[in-house]
Amino acid sequence: MPQIQPSPTALSPEKPGTKARKSGSSRSRSNTANGSRAKAREGDSQEAGEDSKAARVRRVPRQERSRILVDCIRIAASEILKKDGPKALTTNNIAARAGVSIGSLYQYFANKEQILEEVFRERASKNVEDSREWANWLRTLPIRDVIRAMVDRAVTRHREFHSFHPEFYQKHHRNLDPNLSALEEHTGESGTEAVVAWLQEIFELHVEELRVPDARLASVALLHGISATLHGLVDGEHGLLYDENIVNKLTDMTCGLLLRDDQPRAEPVQPSAIQTN
Repeated sequence: MPQIQPSPTALSPEKPGTKARKSGSSRSRSNTANGSRAKAREGDSQEAGEDSKAARVRRVPRQERSRILVDCIRIAASEILKKDGPKALTTNNIAARAGVSIGSLYQYFANKEQILEEVFRERASKNVEDSREWANWLRTLPIRDVIRAMVDRAVTRHREFHSFHPEFYQKHHRNLDPNLSALEEHTGESGTEAVVAWLQEIFELHVEELRVPDARLASVALLHGISATLHGLVDGEHGLLYDENIVNKLTDMTCGLLLRDDQPRAEPVQPSAIQTN
């Protein structure tokens, strides 16, 4: 085999300072290499993290067969919650009840919490569809009865979602407002803005009864005041959420804030007159 001859440079005597420069250059190259490897590892880590996040994103069903499968999974989860309670809700039980393989379930849902979110949103979507007539009916009521009906409906919804799966709802209720999210899907606009605009129209019909004659401000105060109070109850005082007098108490407080003192006291609205399903 041919011999590999050393280069003349390698055999030439070193000049003063050459060794130091070479050493420094070597350290520089080493540091650069180490830095590159560190960045590569960091990039791998970030990429792995992105992959991990991406793997948890639910696959969107596009074909009819896929949509039916997702519906079956959601319906199965609802049935388990209604019949057997939250403790029985596992991905294996959901798959078995839905009649699908666990692998098929994981194609669309990363975990049971994603399935629960789908269940909550579906229930909220039905609430929105059923509420149009109810919303029009409110326009015919005295303003105090409108406020009572709003409070009653909000309390009912929080009770419904909390009792359906207390642990999940208590953990996610502030980040998951199914009713507003469903309203956004139906209207194509911010759910909060849609409700505020609707309330403003009602308050404008009764502006002379407001403590401060500002229909926009009253609508924002009503929506966010009730919402913040009930979310606070879910956070740490959910026992009060089931207080039989909570609707009366919150109605009196809200009316005291928004309405003039010389207005007649609101009468309890008959449950049969309010559509809550």
